Amino acid sequence: MLIRKAGEADLRGVAQVHVDTWKATYRGIVPDEFLDSLSYADSEARLRRYLKQIAAGSGDRIYVAESDDGQVAGIATGGKSRADHAPLSAEVKSVYVLPSHQRQGVGKRLIDALVTDLASDGFSSVIICVLKENKNARRFYEGIGGQLAGKGLINIGGKDLEEVMYLWPDISCLVARTAHPGITCDKDAAEFQGAGLLAQGVGSR
Repeated sequence: MLIRKAGEADLRGVAQVHVDTWKATYRGIVPDEFLDSLSYADSEARLRRYLKQIAAGSGDRIYVAESDDGQVAGIATGGKSRADHAPLSAEVKSVYVLPSHQRQGVGKRLIDALVTDLASDGFSSVIICVLKENKNARRFYEGIGGQLAGKGLINIGGKDLEEVMYLWPDISCLVARTAHPGITCDKDAAEFQGAGLLAQGVGSR
């Protein structure tokens, strides 16, 4: 499995991963009408605009996991935090891995590459927001050291859904934890309360 930055040639593969993982992961959580409306063409068009924003200097990144047969099996995106109360943090904005490639370490490798890249820009902490009902993702983030740090509502397909934020106060710890899950970190999310990094109402998506 090759982990690398995405380019225009990857747009269709990235779109397929996005749509297929949403339909597999969020069925029963997100309204069926919304999931059924997702299409590769629409997703590819959004991703094309996103790549143009990245090329124009937005600071975001898209990483892909390319399988041995040359197909995109997973994606991760991130950049500067969208949460107003966490302006100095990096944010992992999405991590999607096809069901056929889950539980093989692909998600950890994608996060490792993305967060290592973001750390090079000087970010010292990182957040990830996830739907509260996405229990598999929450277990995954907690398993690599994520500390519950906030919550809020997000409307998807006309339905208000609860979203929670995970925080890694030390971005280097997240990089280390993806490779060595047993590592512990000194900083705690509670230290960041005084800095205004934690807040109710993530609402960043």
